[in-house]
Amino acid sequence: MAGTVRGLRWAALAAALAPAAIAWSGEEAAPPAPPRYEGRTTTEWAGLLAAEDIATRKRAAYALWNLGSSAGEAALPLVRALEDGDAYVRTTSARALERLGAAALEPVLPEIASAILDARQEVRREAVTLLWRLGPASAGVVPGLVKGLASEDPVVRANAAAALGNAEGAAKPALGEILRLLGDRDEAVRAWSARALVRIDPSAAFSSERPEVRLAALQYWSGDASSPSTVGAWKRPEVLAGVLLCTKDRSEEVRGWAVHVLDNFAGFGGAGDHPEWMAVFRGILEKEKVPAIRATGAFGLARFKEHAPEVVPLLAAATDCDEPEVERAAILALGWLRAEARPAVPAILAAFEDADPETRDAAAVALGSIGDGSEPVIDALLQVLGSGTRFGPRNAANSLGILGKGSSAAVKALAAVVRNGEENPFLRADAARALGRIGGGEALAALTAFFREDPASPAEVAGSLVALDSPLAPEAVARLAALAADPANPWASIAVGWVRDLGPKAAAAAPAMAGLLSSGDATLRIQAANALGSIGPAAGGVLPALEAATKSGDAELAGAAAAAMEAIRAKPETPK
Repeated sequence: MAGTVRGLRWAALAAALAPAAIAWSGEEAAPPAPPRYEGRTTTEWAGLLAAEDIATRKRAAYALWNLGSSAGEAALPLVRALEDGDAYVRTTSARALERLGAAALEPVLPEIASAILDARQEVRREAVTLLWRLGPASAGVVPGLVKGLASEDPVVRANAAAALGNAEGAAKPALGEILRLLGDRDEAVRAWSARALVRIDPSAAFSSERPEVRLAALQYWSGDASSPSTVGAWKRPEVLAGVLLCTKDRSEEVRGWAVHVLDNFAGFGGAGDHPEWMAVFRGILEKEKVPAIRATGAFGLARFKEHAPEVVPLLAAATDCDEPEVERAAILALGWLRAEARPAVPAILAAFEDADPETRDAAAVALGSIGDGSEPVIDALLQVLGSGTRFGPRNAANSLGILGKGSSAAVKALAAVVRNGEENPFLRADAARALGRIGGGEALAALTAFFREDPASPAEVAGSLVALDSPLAPEAVARLAALAADPANPWASIAVGWVRDLGPKAAAAAPAMAGLLSSGDATLRIQAANALGSIGPAAGGVLPALEAATKSGDAELAGAAAAAMEAIRAKPETPK
């Protein structure tokens, strides 16, 4: 009997959806053919959502999902299908509704909202979850969502709160209920209510008596530079005021997050607009009791590169600190300021003398960034190179590659690392790269000996020899090509990266790069195409392989291959 009633109801609905006959004169253009999936129109599939057979209803829901935004006229049947007894039909119908677009959904939003109060758990949960997934569209059904906040079902309460958060300012009529749910017996409900409050009324969230709500507010605004919640957030007065207020919070966790968020804001562009934040970070660095928060204050100061004359002395003073975490942060922050921090090099070297290994490692990074190649700096880096710590020697090798030109001591130390077969292979590779950057006869001799003695020498050795125009360059390019094409080599991408960086000097590796365009490793395929583009006109012989890559079905590879073909076909510039 139930099936008969349902069939009648759906038959009537399908009839209502049937397109009206329209007369067209011979001079008028024919209307566009309706979109179809497997030969059926949206209207036909919508009618099949009412079929007695479950398999048919499943196919109909899937078909309408496939039709996407062109299935707008099926909005109401899809909403009705949220009540289906089959989970697949319900869920797929909900996903199909998500794809329809705002204009098609607006008329049926109240119908979806009414299902929040359905007696059947699976129906009300599907409905409220759909409203949450529809994002800002939930602003059109705030009263219905408020009713959901009173549901006995915690999933409905939590998702209704989340959906109201998506409505942001339009959900202010729900603030009273949201505030009540901050004390809900269910943890998920409390958490989603706090997040909703953050989006509906940031000021209320930041000034909440509940630390977990203040924390939720800070965590929401702490996204990376691409997060919609972070972009330009410091330009919202209520957000900035709330963050600044929380930097003085009585809760250590809240204070820590607040300083972290302010540091993010400064790093994402706010430093240029708000030089007054320097005073905030200075106060944190000098007066905060928690070392981790003080360390973030140091990083915050380093965001103000344009004010280096004011910032560098503050950070230099912090390198003479009893807290290693703060000391390390100040040293690294000075490194961020690069050449502007050269006046602080004596302070870094003084801290280096009595520092723990981790702080010395930080000094190796900072000194390389600052660019002071004086003898005391080289000596300090050589100490870290031989320290045996986890990351320090590699940091020192990289910094010596930047600063060691003209230093015989640096070349000898790096050459010793390169020749030591028992040394960490990553450190040997870093040392080889550093020698390539330093150049000179002594560095070239060390790289040549390593290349000749060890057929398994890393790509950095071969690449550096090519970069230095060694007589062994042809053999070195062949070594890079072999390393890149070896399916058993886990570091093939490093060899491909060298080919890309060397450009025309590595033209002989072009056939190997062309072979990688069909590699099973997607990243390697893209890198190979980029390397061929870097080689330029000298890679003209592989154009057919690149042409095939543009038709591979891999959009990213096709784009990289097309760009490479353009670079290869470009005419070399005539020297002036």
